[in-house]
Amino acid sequence: HKTHHQHLTTIAMSKSKSALEFIAEEKSKLGSIDVEREDNVRYDVGNLSIFDPKAIDTEAYKENPGEHLKEVTRDNLQLLFHKVFLLPKVRSEGMGAMVALPRSSTPIPREKPLPRPKPQTKWEKFAKEKDAARDWMKASSWILAV
Repeated sequence: HKTHHQHLTTIAMSKSKSALEFIAEEKSKLGSIDVEREDNVRYDVGNLSIFDPKAIDTEAYKENPGEHLKEVTRDNLQLLFHKVFLLPKVRSEGMGAMVALPRSSTPIPREKPLPRPKPQTKWEKFAKEKDAARDWMKASSWILAV
C-alpha cells in the first residue's frame, strides 16, 4: 500500500523524465569543476585568499568584461576550494564536517591605528599608590623584624 507522497512521486516520475535523466541534465548546466590552466597562483588558505599574477586577457575582457571576469574568478575559486578540500577534516557537534584552516601567510593591515593607552582615572591612580605603599610597608616590616 503506497502513501500519498509515494503515489504523487510515481505519477510525477512517469509523466516526466527519469530521475537519472533529470540529474544528468542539471549536472550539465553546472559546468565542469576542472580548471584548464597553469597553477601558478599564490595561495593563502588561512585567509581563504588566492593571488593570481596572470594578466587579464585584454581581448576577452574588451569583448565581454563581465563574462571574462566571471571565468577567471571561477577558475581561481575552483583552485582555492581544491586546496581547502585537501585540508584535514574536523568533526563538530551539530555543524557537520569542517576543516581546520592553517595560519595565514599574508598579513592583513588594520583598518585603524592601534588605540592609544587611556589615561588612568583618579581611582586607578589612588589604587596603584595604595598598592605601592602597602608593598613598601610589607618590605619595611620584614626589615624591622630581622
